[in-house]
Amino acid sequence: MAVAIDQADDTVYVVNLSGDSVSVINNKTGTVTSTITFPAGSGPIGIAVDDTGTNAGLVYVANESELLVSVIGRVTPSLVSPSGSAGDTATIILDVPQVGYEVDASTVSSVTFGTTVIPSSALTPRTGDAWDFTVPAGSGTVPITVTFNGGLTASAGSFTYGSTPIPTPPPPAPAYPPGPPTAVTAVAGDDTALVSWTPPTNSGAGPITSYYVFSTPRTGSCTVTPPATSCVMTGLTTGTTYTFHVQAINIDGASSPSAPSNPVTPGTEPPPPPPTPTITITGTRDDKRIVVTGASTELTGKTLRPWIRFPGQAAFFQGLAVITPAADGSFIWSRRTGKKTTVYIAHEDTRSNTVIIPARSRPVR
Repeated sequence: MAVAIDQADDTVYVVNLSGDSVSVINNKTGTVTSTITFPAGSGPIGIAVDDTGTNAGLVYVANESELLVSVIGRVTPSLVSPSGSAGDTATIILDVPQVGYEVDASTVSSVTFGTTVIPSSALTPRTGDAWDFTVPAGSGTVPITVTFNGGLTASAGSFTYGSTPIPTPPPPAPAYPPGPPTAVTAVAGDDTALVSWTPPTNSGAGPITSYYVFSTPRTGSCTVTPPATSCVMTGLTTGTTYTFHVQAINIDGASSPSAPSNPVTPGTEPPPPPPTPTITITGTRDDKRIVVTGASTELTGKTLRPWIRFPGQAAFFQGLAVITPAADGSFIWSRRTGKKTTVYIAHEDTRSNTVIIPARSRPVR
């Protein structure tokens, strides 16, 4: 009946009307990773996902028969270990990456272990949204399903157990979001503010994929991707004093908000523009090769291209080489040619000065 995509991690949600459920699909592998089941007759017909903000990852499902909207956290149940023995303590993790949300006793109704229903009263909470329960008697491989208050369910995989202990594989690497950015500063403009920050020292279990900036009072927000560490907030109200918070986001979720920036009051002056990239080069000849040595700013990690013109040519042509500046912005490029060569280096609209490298000297006979 409906499809929604969480652009933060490309998860696809498909509404199944006749099945009273939502299929959760990993868009990278094309596989159904879990199914969210609604009470029979709910009639889910519409779905939306919050991609950004402190509620990033919340899923909203409109139910026709129930005349209500279900708000679903991005809960991914998993088992610390998929095997053990009857009587062992098993641990299930209910990861909810929404900022400040903790899975408590009011959230979980029960855990179904095969055909055995373990009520929430028999679950022991641990730190990090983890819950312990005792493996019931029996043996074999059984599915583990978590039921939440309200009737929704989510699969936690399967568990293999028997009368003798089964070797436990090492737990997977922990998944956790980054730490908050630091040194957040703001410069007021005309109904705008330029917000800058320093990346967090702890990027979490994966690289930072974006930064989310919001104002207090909540008037606007903006999102940028690394290596950017600033953005211009627009739509602010002249004469209103604002502070700004920044969150770092990776595949495992969003950091807690940063400490507030300095307070600013938008006035009549626009914020200063971001730094302008520059490229400066010098050219020399090394016998049969020309050598271009360069320095750049604001272009670390970008791709630069050489533009070349030989005698008799009216226009420059782009060389095939790909130049990537080092962390300090420096680079070196060379080409084998004995001809007089005119060269400049460019990245999109940014280009260097032009240098002319003389032809190779011929020996006097």
